[in-house]
Amino acid sequence: MKNLKIVLAFMMLATFIVSCDDDGGTSNIDLKEGAIPNFTFSDTKPTIIDLNLVSAGNHMEFGYTVDIFQGNVSSADVVGFYKTAGGDVYGPVTFESDVTTFPSDFTLTIPCSNWVASVKGTSPHRSTAEDIR
Repeated sequence: MKNLKIVLAFMMLATFIVSCDDDGGTSNIDLKEGAIPNFTFSDTKPTIIDLNLVSAGNHMEFGYTVDIFQGNVSSADVVGFYKTAGGDVYGPVTFESDVTTFPSDFTLTIPCSNWVASVKGTSPHRSTAEDIR
């Protein structure tokens, strides 16, 4: 009985070793290497929405750096989405197009007075990069 377990274990191991080489078919997928971006917030700009500034109607600025974490990239577009207080999502909005230098620093200025008006329903929804600068 003990020898039977050893023989079966050896046969299973030999089967798995042989089956891992190539099946001879076209099931091999030709994978291509993609790129992974690295976004980091600026140390000198706020990283969260300051509700005091929003209620006062002041503009907010978010600073971020775009870099390449992995891959070989010649140019990139920085895009984002706009989500309203009601849950509607608009976009994608292109913030910067054809970025060729990495790392690159950017500042996103958001007119908070428009956000307050949008939440109150007195302003149309914005869905272009011109609305968020």
